[in-house]
Amino acid sequence: MQAATRQHLKQAAVLAFSIAAALGLSHWLGVGLPLLLAALVVVFAVTNFAPRLGVRWLDDAILGVRSWLWAKESGRHHSFAGLLLDIEEHAGLVWISAGSFQRAVRRIEPENVTSARMAGAGQGGPASWRNEEGVLMLNVQAVVNHLAQMPGRMDPRVLRLRQYLERQVLFPAGQRRSRAQAAEDHSSPLQPGAGSLSDPFADNLVGRSESVRESAPEPPTKPASRPGP
Repeated sequence: MQAATRQHLKQAAVLAFSIAAALGLSHWLGVGLPLLLAALVVVFAVTNFAPRLGVRWLDDAILGVRSWLWAKESGRHHSFAGLLLDIEEHAGLVWISAGSFQRAVRRIEPENVTSARMAGAGQGGPASWRNEEGVLMLNVQAVVNHLAQMPGRMDPRVLRLRQYLERQVLFPAGQRRSRAQAAEDHSSPLQPGAGSLSDPFADNLVGRSESVRESAPEPPTKPASRPGP
C-alpha cells in the first residue's frame, strides 16, 4: 500500500509539474493572458448556456485523470461500508487480506483461526497464503463460501459483504481474465496443420472419394466373340 501511495504521489507531481511548465511556457511566449481570458470566456459561456455539458466535461476530465493515476492499480482498491479493503490478484485468483476481512465482518480473532475457517469453506484452490510483505491473504471465493455458510449468514451486513465480493470483486476479475485470455488467443499464431478449418474438410472429402471408388460397381465385361465357321 505504501509503495502504491508513493507511485501515485510521483504521478501527481509529474502532472502538476507538466501543468506548471505549460503555463510558464505560455507566459514566456506572451500568450498566457490571452489564453487565460479565452478559457474564462469558454467557462462563462458553458456555465450559463450549457451547464449540463460543462458538468459532463468536468466529470470526464476528473475520470480521465483518476483512471490515469490508478491504471496500474485497477481492480485492487475496494471499500465496503467506509472501510478500505486490501484486495489483489495472484496466480489467477483474487485475494483479500485477513485484516480487511475481519474489519468488514467486525470480528477480531487470531489469523490462524481465520485461515482455518477459510480452509473448511469448500472451495477449489488454496484458501490462504502470505504475500511478500508477510500479510495473510484469503481466497475471496473461499470467503464468499464461508459467508454463505457461517452462523449469522442472514445478517444484513454479512449479506451486503457477500454480494459486494461477488459483484464488485469476483465478477470484474473474471471479466478481466476472460478479456486477457481472448487477447492472448487472438494474438497467438495458428500452428500449421493443427486447428485449421480446411484439414477436417479435406480429410472428409478424401475419405468420401475413396469410399465412392470402393463402392462403385465394376463395368460388365463383354463376352468374347466366337470366330465364324
